[in-house]
Amino acid sequence: MFPIFFYLFLLDLKRFPIYYIMSTTLQIQMPSGLSGVASRFFNCKGQFLSAEFVSDVKPSKAFKGKKLTKHTKGVFRAGINFANLKPVLEGIADGSRGEVGSLPWGQWEHFPYTILHTPKNETEVQRYIRLYPTDNCEITYTFMVDGIEVQEETFKKYLTPSDADKLTKQSMVICPKESNIIKIG
Repeated sequence: MFPIFFYLFLLDLKRFPIYYIMSTTLQIQMPSGLSGVASRFFNCKGQFLSAEFVSDVKPSKAFKGKKLTKHTKGVFRAGINFANLKPVLEGIADGSRGEVGSLPWGQWEHFPYTILHTPKNETEVQRYIRLYPTDNCEITYTFMVDGIEVQEETFKKYLTPSDADKLTKQSMVICPKESNIIKIG
């Protein structure tokens, strides 16, 4: 048995160019209007992808003038239906959680990949990518205060106690702004 590429070369390439054969058999149809970042996740449904993103963190009132930034790096999956996750199904079955409802914020643009939402105190709609951290890959964080890297405990001192508690708490879902994603793969 020969690899599939051998059989592709046997085809009449004038009638069936190789790029046409590969693009029609190996990729799913991508919705129009998605940027390079969103399209990258759209074409990797359920696959593991490394990604890095930054997010601004709101300081407590005592440190209102400080610029706090959290850099997140990890391995994620996209294109998964939250309702089909094992912990969610088990929680519904044993009664520890209710049925999955609608999004608590925003609206689906392309389910289950992208969400559109207008953040508080903003006027422009933002696109968010729905990502699922993987169980076997650690997420790492880097913290910056006014552009200077600091340790996690120092960073937490600039936050309210409730924000400090949830700063690195692992969630089943992470939804960074598309514009905050700085590296994929």
